[in-house]
Amino acid sequence: MVDQSLEAELKQLECHFTWNLEASVREVSWFEEAIEFQLKYNSDVWNPAAHNFLAFIAAMKNSWPCALQHLAAAEEASRKTSHQEMSEHNLVLYSNYAWVHFQMNNQQEANYYLKKVQKISGETNVGDCTSPVNPEVLAEKGWTLFRCGFDHYNNAAMCLKEALKSRPDHVQWTLACAIALWRWEWKYNRYDCCRIKPLEGEKLLRRTLELDPENSMASIHLAIRCQAKHQMEEAHLHLGKALHKASNHPTIQKYFGQFLEREGSPESLNEAIRIVQDALNTNPNNPTLLYTVGKVYYQKAKLLKRERMEPKAKQVQIKCLLDKSIYFNQKSYAVSEKAFVKPMCDVARTYAEDGMIDRARSLYNDLFADQERLMCSENVQILHAQFGLFLRSQNDVEEAKKHFTLGLHMNENPNAANICKDALEKLSRPRSWFNNSDGSNERVSKVRDEKRCIGGRKDHVINPTLTRHTATLVSVWVSGDGKPGLTSKHSCGRNQVRKSNRTFAMKMFEEETKSGVLNKLLKNLGIGELTEETIKSAEAFVCRIYNVHRTTSVDSARHMLFSKTGNPEAMSPTSDALHFHLMRVHHQAMTWRNAHCAIADLPAPVEMGWKHGDSDVTESIPRKLPRDDLLCMPEAMQDSTLQMSLFRVEMHINVCLSETVMIRPLV
Repeated sequence: MVDQSLEAELKQLECHFTWNLEASVREVSWFEEAIEFQLKYNSDVWNPAAHNFLAFIAAMKNSWPCALQHLAAAEEASRKTSHQEMSEHNLVLYSNYAWVHFQMNNQQEANYYLKKVQKISGETNVGDCTSPVNPEVLAEKGWTLFRCGFDHYNNAAMCLKEALKSRPDHVQWTLACAIALWRWEWKYNRYDCCRIKPLEGEKLLRRTLELDPENSMASIHLAIRCQAKHQMEEAHLHLGKALHKASNHPTIQKYFGQFLEREGSPESLNEAIRIVQDALNTNPNNPTLLYTVGKVYYQKAKLLKRERMEPKAKQVQIKCLLDKSIYFNQKSYAVSEKAFVKPMCDVARTYAEDGMIDRARSLYNDLFADQERLMCSENVQILHAQFGLFLRSQNDVEEAKKHFTLGLHMNENPNAANICKDALEKLSRPRSWFNNSDGSNERVSKVRDEKRCIGGRKDHVINPTLTRHTATLVSVWVSGDGKPGLTSKHSCGRNQVRKSNRTFAMKMFEEETKSGVLNKLLKNLGIGELTEETIKSAEAFVCRIYNVHRTTSVDSARHMLFSKTGNPEAMSPTSDALHFHLMRVHHQAMTWRNAHCAIADLPAPVEMGWKHGDSDVTESIPRKLPRDDLLCMPEAMQDSTLQMSLFRVEMHINVCLSETVMIRPLV
């Protein structure tokens, strides 16, 4: 028969059985493996807490011998730490003992451990002996809640901060509190994490390094935070400290791999795969590690798409990389027992980019069904945001708005809510830049061939029925005197294109515009990634501008033009120079298309054909010419530069608000 008074006293204890952890433990079956990993690799300070948690998990499975075994291990670990049996370090341990024996119907042993708890506290009232003021109890509760996942990070940080009020110089408590706040801030306040002003989590990480300058865990977390704020010098400094002390630690390897993945260079991605694979050897079922590998393979595929190589071999390598990305993302979702939905959103994105639209849509429908069955509202909100982006890319605007609206009104994941908010703002703005179904524009200017004098020079006004992607390419290719044409800056390094060539290029441009061919060739500029199809279409456009219709390759056009005229100045740009120029044009077009967004999701300029210059401006990447271009004049070999000034940013805004698109010099 159950002793009601004993049960009432046990419910007043502060331990795992009274912290409402049952739901969290039952939802995820790999909790036990995760805690055992922490036991093996992390600080000995938390070993008693880890064994206590494992005992609670075993009790939830009604595995009483296993629970008692873990409690005995916790007692042994506590003895090594405190060297005292009747220590406040054992308050949670003896409370767990009492609960386990009570559930085993061993009320005599339960009473025995309850008396121990009372004796340690020095109080006869059980409620007082487990007062939250006790720092040891609060610290273990905070650590336990931290191990239960994102939903508990805030409460974990509150417990640990309360414990630190009594012992502000405790290194492990400070570190645990810092990491809990660091992750909570990254999830719920990511935009502020990327600003210069440090948040509380970063301050505690720095406090940890003040207490223990050799703490590798604090160093690697601080390196990740500095990288997010683009403080790369400090980030590499902390990274070096972490690797010097614990380069083989699986957790350090995990964060090092994430650091390299975010750098994005080919060398960093190759090193990231090696590092994370090593970490997977010791922790093969970690969803975050698997997802990191999937992201690295996807990034490698993106970089390979920009390389110029034999098409068939390139396609085979890209498919191999994307297949590996899909495999690791699917495995991450599986081992997380469908609790980690972001990897599968990436899989759906990969399907869509590869043209498998129906398969991507079907996958999203399956994910919605899984998450609604699991009643995980946060994952449902993430799915609404990601599926809305997918629908928008397919021009299903009305359906995309529905999903963005549903995601915006769910208060679970702030980052997903921000995606929905920005997308709705973009879809709700006036569509003056986009064509109607009949091919006309809502705001068509009657002015076509009018010329306006600006700053003492005449600038052509083109027909505003052209969409923005057309204006983007032409407005960037402006010669030194302000007249449209393919300037030597971006073709092969010559200083000037002759006036006759510029006039002819403008004439061809106007003819192609009237025929409607130009819009078709440049329709994808500024949308998504710069694909091979977009590059080939742009090459075809350039060939038409130079009146070469027998080929769509600018390299072939160069040979034809040189054979015909013998004049290097009449030649089209090289494919190498055009490719990097298209990257810059594509980036500018994306900037214009996202001018309405407060925080636009744009690729870094250094990934789109720009480099950091010696001054405060950004310069284009100078490229060497192919061997067949050695026929050109010596000045053609000079490196080209293109400066991006604040004037261009102002023009982006002006162009988005104006009724006509004017071609103006941007330098």
